Amino acid sequence: MVDGLFTILLFASCLYACFEGGKEGRWVTFFIISAAVLSIPAGSLGHQWRDVQLPVLGVDVLLLLALGIVAVRSQRYWPLWITGFHLVSIVTHIARIGQGDLPPTIYFALQSFWSVPGLLAMVAGIMMDRRAGLPKSAPWKPFRHERGAQNPG
Repeated sequence: MVDGLFTILLFASCLYACFEGGKEGRWVTFFIISAAVLSIPAGSLGHQWRDVQLPVLGVDVLLLLALGIVAVRSQRYWPLWITGFHLVSIVTHIARIGQGDLPPTIYFALQSFWSVPGLLAMVAGIMMDRRAGLPKSAPWKPFRHERGAQNPG
């Protein structure tokens, strides 16, 4: 039942982000859905959460990098929020490495939990952007200061 509720939350929040979140929402939706799909076979490659799930950790690290790129380039705050929540999710893998006798159910629950507040923060941030009257898409910030480019801050 929990899996079904999470799947509904995942697709509902990503659908909302895709339509109301502008360019950032579409990219974040693509990355989250891709990571969710890749996590299915990655989770089956491990040892039923008795050891560190290295394939799942790999998918999570790739998602963190992708979310981080969106957060750095975006002029919105919500991409930072979802990136922060996902970083906490990755820390649970590190906790499993440091705490070898962590029960598998606790490891799985801690690793999975942080997706929910991340998705809710994404939706809340997009809703606040819409209420503030901000346009759906703002120009992306360059990675480096280019000659002649305006400094946004």
